[in-house]
Amino acid sequence: MFLSASLSWAVYGVLARRWRVQPLQATAVIGVFCLVTYWPPYLLSGHSNLLEAPLAEIVTQGVYQGLLAVVVALITYTRALQILGPNLTTTITSSRRPSLRFRPFPC
Repeated sequence: MFLSASLSWAVYGVLARRWRVQPLQATAVIGVFCLVTYWPPYLLSGHSNLLEAPLAEIVTQGVYQGLLAVVVALITYTRALQILGPNLTTTITSSRRPSLRFRPFPC
């Protein structure tokens, strides 16, 4: 699964740069595609308790996970692809993770 996720981001990076797609346009297309392909099977599978959750919780999670975590990240990443190119962008984003392990305070 990790390998397929890495491959998906690599393909996205190369194609977004090659097609010169705008960050907002790319984010909108990805959002609609995910909504159409993921939600119906998930809701129909019987594993979802979404309809039982309080509306305030759904709105809070939608704003945080949908707007902040996905939309802002995709727009920023696609803009970095436009400016820096896929090679440098992936180098910068992949080199950020190991530094999180070295904390100045004990866990």
